[in-house]
Amino acid sequence: MDIYCILFIMNTLYITKYTLIAITFIFSLTQMSCSKSSDEAIVPDNQLPELSVIGQATLATEGIKAEILAENEFKQGYNVFYIKLTDLQTNKTIEKANISVNPMMSMKMDNGMIHKHSSPSIQPKSDNTTQGLVKGAFFFTMASTATGDWVIEVNATVANKQYQLTIPVTVSNNKYGEVIYKRTNTLKLADGSRIILSYMEPVKPKVGTNDLQLAIHTTNDMMTFSEAADFTVEMVTEMPSMGHGSPNNVNPVAISSGLYKGKVNFTMPGDWKLHFKLLKNGVAIAEDVPVELYF
Repeated sequence: MDIYCILFIMNTLYITKYTLIAITFIFSLTQMSCSKSSDEAIVPDNQLPELSVIGQATLATEGIKAEILAENEFKQGYNVFYIKLTDLQTNKTIEKANISVNPMMSMKMDNGMIHKHSSPSIQPKSDNTTQGLVKGAFFFTMASTATGDWVIEVNATVANKQYQLTIPVTVSNNKYGEVIYKRTNTLKLADGSRIILSYMEPVKPKVGTNDLQLAIHTTNDMMTFSEAADFTVEMVTEMPSMGHGSPNNVNPVAISSGLYKGKVNFTMPGDWKLHFKLLKNGVAIAEDVPVELYF
């Protein structure tokens, strides 16, 4: 091989080396620019949010403890919760259990009698656990009062043994200053039945177009509820303090299990009221079921 060939090969290798370095550098910059900042980090599906214990109960003689956890305190309306069962002998989380919950309000009436009622819920799925916790949701129709308290009745089956625990919880109003904003509304119909409409999302509204999700239930009685998936929903937005609504909203439509999805456009922060008209087979069943929020 003559000297010219050797110089040509060496020159080619030199160029290739620095070309690869340049490509690697550009690729790294691209990755950095495309990745999310630490404030926008993606949370893995198997990672729980930061939770606090809302309430708990222990059956000492049975060796079991049940805890209800959530990201925030319970409010009137839609609340996501987690259930954790602990074996008191081993102090370990019980990961295999069938769990059902029932929220129960007891109200002392003026005549001294106790009036009880429940509220809709999304039951935890025992076959879908994260770090041993199961997830569900409550739709509290009212806040706790001086004469009315909520408890969560937890029924758990562990290794074919049944446990019943009652956990007291406090449910607060959604307030801004002294103004109360109802995120779940109950409307009594002419036939005596009731419709319960609950605002679910956006949890953190923003100015602009937001994905909107609602849940609609009908009452069978004061203790049981059915998911209502057969309504046509029309929506009108209102900002009471400013005297206007907003354009470019999309009426919610049924997706499954009494859940409805649409779009809502908040043109500015502040107080908002969403008015929902419910129709069935083209006939209005409820002219106005409003929910309220402030952000």
